[in-house]
Amino acid sequence: PQISDYYIYFGNPDANASRSSWRWRQPYIRRFTARSNIGYPTKSANAIRAFKSSARFMRSAYLDQINQLRWRGSVLGKGSYVSVYEAYLRAEQAGEYGFAISAISPVFVSIDHESVLESDFRKGSARSWSSKVKTELSKGVHYLRVLHSHGKRSATLRLGWRPPGRSGFFPIPPSAFVRALPAEEVTFEDQQGAQ
Repeated sequence: PQISDYYIYFGNPDANASRSSWRWRQPYIRRFTARSNIGYPTKSANAIRAFKSSARFMRSAYLDQINQLRWRGSVLGKGSYVSVYEAYLRAEQAGEYGFAISAISPVFVSIDHESVLESDFRKGSARSWSSKVKTELSKGVHYLRVLHSHGKRSATLRLGWRPPGRSGFFPIPPSAFVRALPAEEVTFEDQQGAQ
C-alpha cells in the first residue's frame, strides 16, 4: 500500500484527501498574556488566580524558544501582567535534566503538572542563570508550563536546560519542542472501509 491509500482523521468520518483541512502546527510554544487584577503576584497560586480572573487578555503569540531577552512587552501598558507559556518538551533520553531561569521578576516552571522551579527574582538577572534545579525525566514528551509575573519593563525571560551528559546551561533549542504530539495507531481501514 501507498501512503495515499490511507487517511488519518479525528472527529470526521467522511475525511478525504481532496478537501483535507489538516495543516502543520505553527511554532511550538504558545504565550498568553493577561493584565493582573491583584497586583504583582510572587507566588505560583496567586499568578494562576491573577491570570484566570483577568478581564484583559493580550493577543497570544507563538514562539520557537523561551528566550525573550528583547521582548519588552511593547503592547503592554503600565501595570502588572502574567504571561503563561505552554509547550511540549521532548526528552531524547531518560535521566537527570537541569533547568534554569534568567529573569528579574517571578517565574514558576512546572513539568507534567509538577512544580520544578521557582525563580529567586530578588537575585535575578536578565543575562545569567539565576535559578537552577535538577529533575529526573523519562524518555518521551512532557508538558511544560511557565508562569511569569512581570511589568512592561521586566518582561525579559529565558528558560535554559542541561540535558544528561552536557555541561553548562543553554536556552532550550526549538528542536527540543514538539510541534505535534506523537500518535499511536490503534486501528486502520482502507478506502473501502476494510480494517
